[in-house]
Amino acid sequence: MSDIKIYEVSGYKPLKGTVKEYYRAITDTQVNRALKLETVEQGGFVTYSIREIDVLPEGVFITCPECESKFASPDRVKTLN
Repeated sequence: MSDIKIYEVSGYKPLKGTVKEYYRAITDTQVNRALKLETVEQGGFVTYSIREIDVLPEGVFITCPECESKFASPDRVKTLN
């Protein structure tokens, strides 16, 4: 089994403008396939680029108010199987 990597997708979405999204996946091909499933009419990317990154940026984490544990927000980081 291969290791899960982190990918940053930068691009343009209608009504949202330029956005960055983050994915956990085995390959960038897997990310590309997932992106193509969401059409522009469904809110998908018009144009985009995919790059592998080492760590997630601080802005995608949320902190538990009770125990102070930090974890990646599921609405900001998508995991592909």
